[in-house]
Order: sequence, then C-alpha cells, then structure tokens
Amino acid sequence: MNPIRKKKLEAEILRILATLILEGEVKDPRIFLPSFHRIDISDDLRQATVYFTAFCNNNERKKLTAGLVSCSGFFTSRIGKILGLHTNPRIHFAWDNNYIKSLEVNRLIDESKPQ
Repeated sequence: MNPIRKKKLEAEILRILATLILEGEVKDPRIFLPSFHRIDISDDLRQATVYFTAFCNNNERKKLTAGLVSCSGFFTSRIGKILGLHTNPRIHFAWDNNYIKSLEVNRLIDESKPQ
C-alpha cells in the first residue's frame, strides 16, 4: 500500500474514532475521553491497532480498555460506512506505554536544565 495513502487513512480513522466518542454516539459508560495517539494499520487493511491513553488510575484504565474493546465492532462498522472501504480494518486497542515514557523523559530533561 502507498505509504502516503496509509498515513492519510490512519489520520482519518483516528479522527472518526474521536468524533464518535465526543459526539456521544458511543453509549458505553466505561468510555470516558481517551486520547488516541497513533494507529498501526496492516498493509492489507485487515487489522488496525489504536494506541491510547487517558488521565486515570489502573482500575479505570482496565474499565476503559474493556469498554473500547467491547465497542470495537461498532467502531469498525462506522468506519466502514464513513470511509466506504472495500475491507474494513478490525480495530484493536492498546494502552500506549511509549507515550507515558516519553512524558517522563521530557519531565526529566526539563528538570535537568540549568535555571
């Protein structure tokens, strides 16, 4: 797949996911404003892993992840209808530990700067 088309498709899927949650189309009470950071789509467009974080503790994180996983069929269906793709990617969700680590590294760099 063309890498430019793939990047555009990734950005559009993230936009659709955020819009569905913000506009209240997702009725699951476990889903409370996740931040979607990146997405990895397979070259055949059959699988998509969405990496997310949220401001919450471990227990709430598990509930949020379970809520997103239970709504993945709804997300797949809506993405297919909106984008009109021949093959709808199956959406998987994963907590983005890399983003959390990068925030910690940035904090350490800011602390080490001379004042």
